[in-house]
Amino acid sequence: MANKGFANRARHAFLRVSLVLTALAAGCVYPTSSTNITPAGVGTVAHNPHAVSIEVSGGSSASAWSIQDTVLRNAAAQAVSRLQVFKHITGPDTADVLMRAQILGHDFKEGPYTTTAIVTVRWALLRPDGSVIWDDTLESRGATNMSETPTPVKRPIVASERAAGANIRMALERIPELSPP
Repeated sequence: MANKGFANRARHAFLRVSLVLTALAAGCVYPTSSTNITPAGVGTVAHNPHAVSIEVSGGSSASAWSIQDTVLRNAAAQAVSRLQVFKHITGPDTADVLMRAQILGHDFKEGPYTTTAIVTVRWALLRPDGSVIWDDTLESRGATNMSETPTPVKRPIVASERAAGANIRMALERIPELSPP
């Protein structure tokens, strides 16, 4: 009889663990968010009198902690608008300048207590004729630890958001001041 009680408890424990793992595998963790990526603090930026269009490529939607193109684009647009780096954001057909970001890499380093994300993005400013105004490839890092992010599955997401935000901040600080259109 005692073995039957133990078997029932073991079966229920196994089912609970299976349900938790299934929920995590099904994507029940929150994905990266443009609101969390938008950099809060930025150094000196140029204020350009141009309309800009922003395009992003190379992102992924393979997992919750991947950086999607639309998420990075929205975060960059929020930062450009808030900091007034350009006059306004518009579509590619009416833009004076095209800001293009290509996500080249997104890696992780897992330590016993810290998760670090490394994001590499190639940024470019182009004229409507396609000529390059500015071009730079930037690598940034973002990290979180057990005390900041106690849930292990959220650590790569938080680290990714911090790394992507740092990359946007670095790009905006490097954009040159352009002559009027």
